[in-house]
Amino acid sequence: MAKVPKAVADAKEVVIDKLKEIASAKAVLVQLESEHSEACKALRQAQIAADAHLPQCRMVNVRWRSGTEEYPSPVVILRRTPSGMLVVRRVGDHDGSEYRFKPATYGDKYVQVEKSSFRSSLRELRDVPAEYMPKGWCDGLRQD
Repeated sequence: MAKVPKAVADAKEVVIDKLKEIASAKAVLVQLESEHSEACKALRQAQIAADAHLPQCRMVNVRWRSGTEEYPSPVVILRRTPSGMLVVRRVGDHDGSEYRFKPATYGDKYVQVEKSSFRSSLRELRDVPAEYMPKGWCDGLRQD
């Protein structure tokens, strides 16, 4: 067997050492990713718990042709504007978008204010607490 030059043997040792470092770094990375995932779950649970005391309802997409409800999502009511609109955001989504809803012309519901295209689904609020319903609404009929 031919003798390996010292420079080659040293270089091979460095490669083996670096492979060991990479393997240990991968193990640390897996552990850090797991800890990060747990921290994100804890944050989400804390955000949901913080929203528990706020008034809540559901935001649904109403298909433009059939009128069927899709993708119900719990939302919290942040405030009512002087004009009677409700400002809501998804439960636990403290950094997310806020949505504005106005009382519908017909029926006791709120419809999204933001403009949508003709064919897009309309968003509406369901199960709105009674204290947030417009004055003069009773069982879907305006009492003016």
